[in-house]
Amino acid sequence: MVDPVGASSAERLAARLWQARAARRLIAMSDFPAPPDLAEAYALQSSATRASGARVVGWKVGAGDPALQERFGLPGPFVGPLLEGLVHDSGAVLAPMPGAALECELTLRIGRDLAAGEGAEDAMLLAAVDAVVPSFEVIGRRFEGEPDGQGARLVADGGINVEAVMGRPVPFDAAAGWPGITATLSADGAVVAEGTPEGAGLMPPAVLLRWLLDQPPVADCGLRAGDLVMTGTLTGVLPLSPGMKVAADFGVLGVVEASIGPAI
Repeated sequence: MVDPVGASSAERLAARLWQARAARRLIAMSDFPAPPDLAEAYALQSSATRASGARVVGWKVGAGDPALQERFGLPGPFVGPLLEGLVHDSGAVLAPMPGAALECELTLRIGRDLAAGEGAEDAMLLAAVDAVVPSFEVIGRRFEGEPDGQGARLVADGGINVEAVMGRPVPFDAAAGWPGITATLSADGAVVAEGTPEGAGLMPPAVLLRWLLDQPPVADCGLRAGDLVMTGTLTGVLPLSPGMKVAADFGVLGVVEASIGPAI
């Protein structure tokens, strides 16, 4: 691996993180110094995003569960970017990655630009959402070792997003908020988990968008028309393995499917 000429140590680390993500491999924790705080973690995350050369097409919210926040040593949820080329349509065949897992999520699609600090009223925020999308997020860290107490590394590591799979967008009903649905997740034809937005403790859509607009690096750029916002898992975390086929039935919102390719 060749580091960029003249790059700072932070830029070199950002490039290594992106290269590990692109190659679906892990790097030693000793080669990934922990950022001293979340501000530095988000700065490293942004540098790795720039190193990718990919356009940011949305954001994911992670660690919404207080138990996970305590496990990772985080003060609250975190944010990670969704990158163009790593968001696929339903039915995608995904390359395997060591330690990858799947989350079954509701994704909001933004219909008009929202600047940081804009839309204090719930109605303004909800009016900016044009669709809700049944979806999968594939998560996985790029460093070896356990994630316990490694919240700053998880944030710097792209919010541990690997890629995402999107089903068919359905018009968003601002008056209803979260649709009253149960997501049923199946692996290789067998039901493995069920969940609802309420049972998963998802923030209400307006609360989530207001919070998101205050988080780095979203506060710097706001949300743009067409952006996707992945809101957190409804069904826990499903470890993935080569050859697995997964599907989630979101009732009136439809079905999203994906499969994992063979081991490389």
